[in-house]
Amino acid sequence: GFLLLALRWAPYSVVRVRPLLHFVDITWIGAITSFTQGANSTFFVLFTFVLFTAAYRWGLWETVQTSALLTAIFLVQALAPIEKTPFHANRFIVLLVYISLAAILFGFLADSDKRMRRENLLIARAMSSARWHGPRRSARTATCLATSKRTCWKAHDACART
Repeated sequence: GFLLLALRWAPYSVVRVRPLLHFVDITWIGAITSFTQGANSTFFVLFTFVLFTAAYRWGLWETVQTSALLTAIFLVQALAPIEKTPFHANRFIVLLVYISLAAILFGFLADSDKRMRRENLLIARAMSSARWHGPRRSARTATCLATSKRTCWKAHDACART
């Protein structure tokens, strides 16, 4: 509780702590699932939350990397279980596919959301700079809007049509 409260008051230091928190999340959930029937654990669903936080914190490729790490943990739990439980190959394969697909889906949606937020911010900035200053300054406003348009879509060498 104290750690979260301290992080709340120091938002700029959170960027440096994110990988540590992510590591703690992965370790904690790996431990929970290891001690509750390993690869057959009902707490497997907690892996989804780790993928979701990776997507929210970073994006697609970092979420796929987290998925690879979770898959490795899951393989270790299946091959060297702490508790002797029967191994279900079909369930194991389905859960591996589930981790992979969830990572791709969450990462893609997070990247799309971040891209839309950036575009909306650039459009809002362009619209706030576009004011009617009379007929003499309309060329300046059009140039400003064209520059914002090229910046938004990363088309630095493209000609702007107005």
